[in-house]
Amino acid sequence: MLNPAYLSQNAVAFLVDGKGLEHFVVCLFWTLGLIVLLYFAAFWVIKKKPLQTENH
Repeated sequence: MLNPAYLSQNAVAFLVDGKGLEHFVVCLFWTLGLIVLLYFAAFWVIKKKPLQTENH
C-alpha cells in the first residue's frame, strides 16, 4: 500500500477506469512526503559537510 511503485498501477487504473485504486491518496502523500523529507535531509547533509573541491 505504501510502496511508491504502487503509483504506476494507480496511473494505469486511472487511465483505464477514470479512478484510482483503493489506497491511491495515501500512497501519493506518502511518496511526496518521502521526497520532501529526503530533499531536506540531503540539503542538511551537504550544508553540514560540503562537497570537496579539487585544487589543481
